[in-house]
Amino acid sequence: MRLKDRVAVVTGAARGIGLAVALRFVEEGSRVALWDVLEADLTAARDRVGAGADVRSWVVDVTKAGEVAAAMDQVERDLGPVDVLVNNAGITRDA
Repeated sequence: MRLKDRVAVVTGAARGIGLAVALRFVEEGSRVALWDVLEADLTAARDRVGAGADVRSWVVDVTKAGEVAAAMDQVERDLGPVDVLVNNAGITRDA
């Protein structure tokens, strides 16, 4: 497994593509940090993704540098150096 024992940070991880990516990292044996601003959805995602895996979650607004720096420090303390970053967070506005 190419991603076994790697540390991955997935932004926008509470739903959709971010959640699917996080699930795949866990299937590959990665340690995964889930970041999102949607706290309730993030908790549900952690419970789903983290069953039997090394998964942690943080409420992080990636538009705020201080929050990103603090969360990255915590990820490295809890899971180890980051090997993969999936920048999936985004905002969609209806037309």
